[in-house]
Amino acid sequence: RSPVPDVLNSRGLRTHADSPSAHDDAAMALFYGPNLCKPSRVEIDGRTVFASNDMGTALQGFLIDAAFLVSLPSYGVTALNVLKPVKDNECVIRGQVDMKVIGKLHNVHMRIQYNPDPRDPVKWYNVTATQMFVVDRLPVPMHVSDGPIQRNAGWSSGGEPRHTAATYGEPYNLHPYWRSQVAIAPLAMGPTAGYLGNSAPGSA
Repeated sequence: RSPVPDVLNSRGLRTHADSPSAHDDAAMALFYGPNLCKPSRVEIDGRTVFASNDMGTALQGFLIDAAFLVSLPSYGVTALNVLKPVKDNECVIRGQVDMKVIGKLHNVHMRIQYNPDPRDPVKWYNVTATQMFVVDRLPVPMHVSDGPIQRNAGWSSGGEPRHTAATYGEPYNLHPYWRSQVAIAPLAMGPTAGYLGNSAPGSA
């Protein structure tokens, strides 16, 4: 027997890791692979929070923590009752810690400051996430990508703040993700041009 181990595909069925079906499922699965250097700042529905970000690793859509969604004035608890259903391969976010997806939203508007370093010029972008997955428990309030802006928003890995549990505070700093062996994800996994979102420059 080949030394390549078995894995569970997106439907929970065990398959050989080097089989075509295993690779197909891996390509379709949702993945949480944030930039481990620094977060972005997001303004949504009157709230401003830090959010993890990536350079195109989570091409399927933005992520939002269910509890954070409920705390937003225009959404509240009723938002959980009107979520759009997800596909079989979208039920779980893969990563250092697997996380359950309970539904999704469409066309969510927000402003994003991709580089929140206080030493740099403040520049906000108006972004519409055409698809946002609601996660039962996320280690951050939100996860966004610079995909909609074609990697030209002044994203930087240097400076402050950093992508740490302390940056996001309670209850996010208690998530098992922060106790896992967090490894740096590739920063160029797939083209950002196909990312589900769009943006326009916004006023500071």
